[in-house]
Amino acid sequence: MSADPVVLVVRDEAPWKNVREFVADARNRPAKITYSSSGIYGALHMPFTLLEHATGTTLWHVPYSGGGPALQALLGSQVDVTVGGPAIMIGQIKAKRLRPLASFGDKRLASLPDVPTLKELGINAEYYIWAGLMPPVATPPAIQQALRNAVRQAVQDPDFRGAMAKIETPVTYLDAPEFREFWDTDAKRLAEAVKRTRPVEQK
Repeated sequence: MSADPVVLVVRDEAPWKNVREFVADARNRPAKITYSSSGIYGALHMPFTLLEHATGTTLWHVPYSGGGPALQALLGSQVDVTVGGPAIMIGQIKAKRLRPLASFGDKRLASLPDVPTLKELGINAEYYIWAGLMPPVATPPAIQQALRNAVRQAVQDPDFRGAMAKIETPVTYLDAPEFREFWDTDAKRLAEAVKRTRPVEQK
């Protein structure tokens, strides 16, 4: 139903104007640039694991108890960088408190058209915070089909799309076969990221 690519953000006064500058500095100063997350192995931790692997960098992880505290840590200059969904970041970006460097999606966000994707910069680090509907396996096929039809109709409703647009959340409808393919690809990507994740005490 939705798949938000997270956005890599720094404070507006940060020295890095783009991802290339950020990556170059991270390579020159291993484990010196700090990032906040919502917790170890959490939704805001895995994007950095993917980014580190794709760019050959090592960043210093500072886990917090949620996305809100992780964002406040960046705004309060306790860390250098973080990630988050566009719905969370857009207000701070418009207020010029944060600067977006890139998104982790396969295409640019409509709400941030000038912000490049990591993919277009040649960095293979795709990551989404997504929402989907998954009934129990034993659900009768007729009921599964009815649910699919209802959701397909709902996501096309102008009021629903308008409400999602107001919170900067793109609507992405995938029917069962496409959703399964997305699930399999995403699960494989995250499983590999988890295997590469270093415990905090080993950094």
